[in-house]
Amino acid sequence: MILKHFELKNNLQKKINYYLLYGPNTGLIEEKIDTVFKPAFSKNVRQYEESDVLINQDSFKEEIFNKSFFDNEKFIIINRSSDKILNLIKEIIVQNVKDILDLYVI
Repeated sequence: MILKHFELKNNLQKKINYYLLYGPNTGLIEEKIDTVFKPAFSKNVRQYEESDVLINQDSFKEEIFNKSFFDNEKFIIINRSSDKILNLIKEIIVQNVKDILDLYVI
C-alpha cells in the first residue's frame, strides 16, 4: 500500500511490521517518525545506519531475534537504506518475528 505523508497517521496498522519511507524531504520523514511511528508503536526505539548493520550483521540479527522479558516490542529504524541490505531484510521477514516494527528510511 502506498500512502502520502498526510494519510499515514489515519492508515497506520499494528498488523504491518515493515515500513519503507523515502523521498528527498528528510525533515518530513524525521517528523513523521517522531510524531506518528514512535508514539504509536513502542518506547523501545533502536536506530541504526545501514553501514553499521552491514558491518555487524550477526549482532544486528541477535538484537532482532533475541526475546527479552522487559521489552515487549522493538521499534527499529535503519537510516540511509539501499539495495545492499535487501537480503538481510528478506531473511528477517522470512523469520516472521512478531514483536518488532522495522522502518527503513532511504
